[in-house]
Amino acid sequence: MTLMSLLLEKSPNKVFLSIVLGVLAGFAYSSLIPLTLIAIEPLPFRLFEARQPEGYWIGSIEITKPRLALTFLGVCLFIMIMRALSQILLARVSISAATDLRIRLYQRILRMPIQALETMGSSRLLVALTMDIPQIINGISIMPMVYINVVAVIGLLGFVFYQDADVFYFVIGALVFGVVTYRVAILWGASYIKQARVTFESLQESMRGLLYGAKELKLNQEKRQAFWGEDLIAAEDQYTKHLKNGKTILNAAVSYGDLIAFVALGMVIFILVEAYTLPQDVMLGTLMAMLYITTPMVAILNNLSTIQEAKVSLASVHRLLQSMPEESQGDAPKDECPQWECIRLERLTHEYPGLAEKNHFVLGPIDLTLRKGEITFLVGGNGSGKSTLGKLIALHYFPTSGALSFDEVIIDESNRNLYREAISAISTDFYLFSKIAGVANVEELDRLAGKYLKELELSDKVHVQDNRLSTLSLSDGQRKRLALLVAYLENRELFVFDEWAADQDPVFKDVFYNQILLKLKQQGKAILVISHDDRYFHIADQLVRMETGQIVEIQRGNYETQYN
Repeated sequence: MTLMSLLLEKSPNKVFLSIVLGVLAGFAYSSLIPLTLIAIEPLPFRLFEARQPEGYWIGSIEITKPRLALTFLGVCLFIMIMRALSQILLARVSISAATDLRIRLYQRILRMPIQALETMGSSRLLVALTMDIPQIINGISIMPMVYINVVAVIGLLGFVFYQDADVFYFVIGALVFGVVTYRVAILWGASYIKQARVTFESLQESMRGLLYGAKELKLNQEKRQAFWGEDLIAAEDQYTKHLKNGKTILNAAVSYGDLIAFVALGMVIFILVEAYTLPQDVMLGTLMAMLYITTPMVAILNNLSTIQEAKVSLASVHRLLQSMPEESQGDAPKDECPQWECIRLERLTHEYPGLAEKNHFVLGPIDLTLRKGEITFLVGGNGSGKSTLGKLIALHYFPTSGALSFDEVIIDESNRNLYREAISAISTDFYLFSKIAGVANVEELDRLAGKYLKELELSDKVHVQDNRLSTLSLSDGQRKRLALLVAYLENRELFVFDEWAADQDPVFKDVFYNQILLKLKQQGKAILVISHDDRYFHIADQLVRMETGQIVEIQRGNYETQYN
């Protein structure tokens, strides 16, 4: 993937038109030199001299050679219009192309397996969306000016060649030497920019730790000092070092690039004049061309560094897209999920990919049944595999082996999305959206939301109008209640609660276990509760105890105990 291919993929006709307009503007720019020379002295150019009127007066100001002046003005306006149209066209295409690239990233993120998303981490994705894409837009948006200036330089060099071939070869040699040495410096600086781009991902992760881990850092001075020195500042130093080196080299290269055309001009004045006996008109034309060529040359060389940074960002986004696995889409979620009565796990196992072969965690094999109208408690110590099993049942994780089935239907890639529509899950790291989607009747949703908010003791803090929650600025426990509200309104068949009551006060914790769960049970829902609250184990129809990835005890409500 290149910057140009990204543009051509979006709108090849507009890109072609933009380039054509830029080429026309560049050639028009190069035509200003012969027009200027004609105005200064006739020389061999007789196009306008044959029938020029004596002059044209505007008040007390006389305009000599009015036709030539009008032509010069027309060329300037033509350059301005062509440049503006070329830039506007490509700017609009570049913004659309960058938007498409962002949307492609959004889609890939949505299609990634949850486990792959967790493994990759959010920092790398956020850097791509917030840093790389804007950099790509900057690089693409200046490409019309590069095309315009390249054509202008070609046209001006063509004029030099028309005047004297020896002078042309001399100027070309000087410019090629300058551009090649400039290009080496640009590539050198770009290598540091690429390293800075990589280290910024680590810095982004440290920034997230600073913001989201502030409470933990406050309570542990040793952790705070270690995080500060070994993570945050170390990442900041690495990023700053690479960025400083890259920007220093690039800025030095840009400063050097500013002088390339002037150096060539000096070589013409102080060396070429001595080496060749040039006619006065050739000398004047060459000097004019070299003066005119400095502006487009400086613009080209200065913009190359921005384009190089855009190429680095585009390559990074391309690598990211290639590294993002996709889930098979299977049945469309709009299809109605078939009715079912129980979920069966048969010899189900799960291994985390990429871990060392020895002593790494393996869940299972698991044999378990969840039924509608029953509450199942999943209990065990930290690291016993409770949350992993919960994610497997919620169809977030995929089993390594074994089978998970809804009644007799085994879940695989072809029907996974369909059966996900039967599940509501509130995890420990849940995210709360302000808009409640998936409910067609807005008025009914608002009515039900008002009713549930009273039950959740949030009616004095939050209200729902037009499918939106009025605020999310609440405590962790209150935000979990709002997540439960959304699950209520979605009205799915299976509810998975991962340590949901951990942030609740004792009064509402009692409400959750003794009222909310029982009400869901009465509605015929299948309920899985991952919990440490042994005070409430008695309400479970099924108590499943885990240790080191294995179910060690299944206790039914009649206290008949089964052991694996």
